Amino acid sequence: MIKPVSCFSWNNLFFGSPLELEIQYYSPRLIAYYGYVTGECSARDIAPAIVADSCGWTWTAKVRCLQRATPTQLYQWTRLSFGTEKIPKDWLPNEFLGLKIFQRMRASDVSWRIVSQSAGSGYFIVGDAAMILDPTSSHGVLKAIMSGIWVSHSIASEFVGNLTELQAIEQYCLWIHNWF
Repeated sequence: MIKPVSCFSWNNLFFGSPLELEIQYYSPRLIAYYGYVTGECSARDIAPAIVADSCGWTWTAKVRCLQRATPTQLYQWTRLSFGTEKIPKDWLPNEFLGLKIFQRMRASDVSWRIVSQSAGSGYFIVGDAAMILDPTSSHGVLKAIMSGIWVSHSIASEFVGNLTELQAIEQYCLWIHNWF
């Protein structure tokens, strides 16, 4: 019988995990830096922007209006550089210079990668825990939902006898690798 396993992040899955699964990388190491600022940026009040340059890309957007004594706008930015250098901790996109930093800058590894065995005896790995591809493709949430649906369908099919555990594992692994 297949039992779902919770895996909330790459760190939880691969560091200290009993699964000891191989990760296959398909890009150089890519680190996305991101942060939040408050203030007023009329250009981002209208629409978000993604701007590419020779070193990477920057995405900026208005998130929401913060209801305070004096209402102010909350904006988010993400910077992905193709090089390996870190950006300064107080870096901001030009359009946000002069705005107040709301939350310290953070970083996330967005290197393209896939786990070698996305399912096995007693487990399925779904969403970002199974694979991470270019964040600009905007399909991360869709892939997480679709992989969860596939797994629930596979478990239900095994439960009623339409699939064996091995068939469910093989079909899911093939689907994940083909979608990547």
